[in-house]
Amino acid sequence: MALNRIWSLRADAGWVDLVRMQATDAGRSNAGRYIRDLVWLLSSEPEFRAVVIRKLQGVQYGQP
Repeated sequence: MALNRIWSLRADAGWVDLVRMQATDAGRSNAGRYIRDLVWLLSSEPEFRAVVIRKLQGVQYGQP
């Protein structure tokens, strides 16, 4: 996903709440830093990235 698309998701209140909840669950106090570190982890760990990409196949945001 292009960075500008990720950036655009900031306007979605539901997405923002979900990210804040996940950051809190991970023990992080800053949701922005949580996302930055998550993206960094995906870029630096090829095996983790491969699992995430497989899991994302066919997933559409907002769809059950």
